[in-house]
Amino acid sequence: MKMQNARIFRSLLLLLFIQTIEALTSEKTYQNAIKFVYFNESAFQPNSFTTNSQCETGENVKLAVIVHGWMESCETIWVPTLMQNLNIYRHGCIVCMDYSYFSKSSNYYSLVRNFNGIASVLANKLKYFQSISFDPDNMYLFGFSFGGQLVLESARRFGKMLIKQIDVCDPAGPGFDNNILHSRNSPRKSAKNVQCIHTSSSKGTRKRDCHQNWNMGNCGNSQVASGPRPLGSHGLCPYFYNNAFQHRFPAIPKPSNCRSNRDATGEVVENITMGYLEALKYEGRFPEGLDFFANTFKTSPYNVDSIGNNQV
Repeated sequence: MKMQNARIFRSLLLLLFIQTIEALTSEKTYQNAIKFVYFNESAFQPNSFTTNSQCETGENVKLAVIVHGWMESCETIWVPTLMQNLNIYRHGCIVCMDYSYFSKSSNYYSLVRNFNGIASVLANKLKYFQSISFDPDNMYLFGFSFGGQLVLESARRFGKMLIKQIDVCDPAGPGFDNNILHSRNSPRKSAKNVQCIHTSSSKGTRKRDCHQNWNMGNCGNSQVASGPRPLGSHGLCPYFYNNAFQHRFPAIPKPSNCRSNRDATGEVVENITMGYLEALKYEGRFPEGLDFFANTFKTSPYNVDSIGNNQV
């Protein structure tokens, strides 16, 4: 009996050892496969990234981290454009997490299965930035689609409501909305302020639980400018966001055909716009979250109609 128990004990130890080795190997695989590329203020060219000296130490320096979506990389058109906008309007250290080793897979649900491993790499990178003196109150994260979900989860793992600002564009719905564990997590726990911009009901999340929930175009469900991939209703979101640096997407009263249990009213609607530059986000007015609505139109910059009106 004792010999049998000893064999069982040794077998359990061996199994535990194998599982530990597999976990470590898997973690190393993610770390090696995921790259962080840096915007160089003095010598930036589209799709060319070199280390920015402002990223070497974080003391009193702002940090921005951008995370792309499925079938994308840090060379996808909207990413360098956002880096340039952030360099003009924010400055500091600007970084893109390139996980295209995984995201380029045509099997979306294969990417979903890698979610935890990728999110862990980003959470650890945020801890690294903090270790070299980047203050979470100087941190800003942006993610689109699957990248939006990565940003929200990684920031929660880094520390609930530690990061100052997160903006996410149409966070992915498939693989997440029906996940019980994931659906329990409020995006508002990921940062002091979380702005979510919704443009699609088929690929984007159905959740509306951010500090500002922007429902663009047709109640956040579809866009009149929708065209072939990658500029369908879902893919337009980061282009709206980039355009908002120079073109206002003002809030409008809730359209009668849109649903909301907490739509913003009165003075707030009259004074707020979608995007990075909106200052009202930081005034603590939205602890429980509010829904906002904004018009979009058929042609770029998408905030005005053919005769120059931005409200209908």
